[in-house]
Amino acid sequence: MSRKTNQIVSISLQTDGLKSTGIDRSTNIKTIHRILFSLCLIAVVSIGFVVWNFFQNLPLTPLIGGGAPLAYTPLPPVRATPTTFFSLQPEAAETVSQPPNSLIDKQPLPPIQPGSQLYFHPLKTFQFYPPAGWTHELKGDSVVFYAPDKLNYLVVRTNFTGDVLDANSFEGFVLAREANLYGQFLGNGQYYQDVERAINPASGLATVTKKLIIDHVSQAVVTSYLQDGQAIYTIDYWKPLANPEDKANLYVNSLDNLVVSKSSPNQTSAYPWTYTFHERNNAYTVEVPDSWTYEPRFETNTTLDTFYSPDRHAVFTGIVFNDGNPISKQVAGQFTLTLLRNYIAQDIHVTDDRIMANGGEKLIWNSLNGKYHGDTRFIVQDQSLLIYSIVVDDAYDDVYMPVLERILDSFTVVSQ
Repeated sequence: MSRKTNQIVSISLQTDGLKSTGIDRSTNIKTIHRILFSLCLIAVVSIGFVVWNFFQNLPLTPLIGGGAPLAYTPLPPVRATPTTFFSLQPEAAETVSQPPNSLIDKQPLPPIQPGSQLYFHPLKTFQFYPPAGWTHELKGDSVVFYAPDKLNYLVVRTNFTGDVLDANSFEGFVLAREANLYGQFLGNGQYYQDVERAINPASGLATVTKKLIIDHVSQAVVTSYLQDGQAIYTIDYWKPLANPEDKANLYVNSLDNLVVSKSSPNQTSAYPWTYTFHERNNAYTVEVPDSWTYEPRFETNTTLDTFYSPDRHAVFTGIVFNDGNPISKQVAGQFTLTLLRNYIAQDIHVTDDRIMANGGEKLIWNSLNGKYHGDTRFIVQDQSLLIYSIVVDDAYDDVYMPVLERILDSFTVVSQ
């Protein structure tokens, strides 16, 4: 008898044996399945425990000084400058109804007639001829000149940029300041409307006229800009209108009253004028220069607020992630590092990693090939992961690091 025939007979005898002992075949198969399922379940639980224990012991970041980096997926080529940060969908702009009547009047106001008394700013940044009979009040580095009725007034400021802005950057400065300081009056029963913008970037001159309605009070505001080296002088002329339907005049010349001091650029810090930004979900507040471009973006469970310097050589970004689930510190660290590598550069090299006083974590890093570096911090607040980061081109470190450090120091987590 062949070996194959012997195997068939053996299987047949085993089957007959089961039948002869009274054991039901289907019952036996079910029992075997239950045993196999139990063994598989034990194996899965054991493997799961090992994986959980492995991830609990993972370091948040590579070792200080450039230890073994965490694995990551190959990414697009490194960008040379941080001109674009994240690639998320822009948020739809808020739309509100505008006042019914036209605000434009083509007849310009006459120039503000300068008086004979020359005002000297204490920091010697500028001199100004206010109209006769006007008084002044020093407010920090700015000066407010009031008409006798206290209703018309001029606000004169010096804005140092730390470097001479080119034409495009000057225009960006103007547009960002207008949006940040005056665009905030859009909505909630208030109105903001541009009447006319006359911007000459090549000459470093601009005049922007707008109409504001704040708490049912109508105001015309004419802002003049003058660039002189590293200084940009702004003069905001506020004039009340008799009623909300009055027209705002296009232009008033107040720059003729200004005398620029050539020795001023190094007497104060760059971008000294800031405003308080409130994150839309009230997760944090931060003080940001009023002339930096603000770009809000969003994605599912994530909001991103980015602020660019006028020349786009420096960036501050605040990120809030909340999917409704608790976030461990291990996950927060991995998530933050993944964001850096996916959206800034794949060659991120962490040089310092430390715990902050507020319980968050701080990563100092540089891009080995991209010629820029940054400081990224993250903290878990309730179920939200807050990440705030600065990026600056290496060549502009002296100009922007003092500004960026002030921004980071002003970042405040809002307790829910």
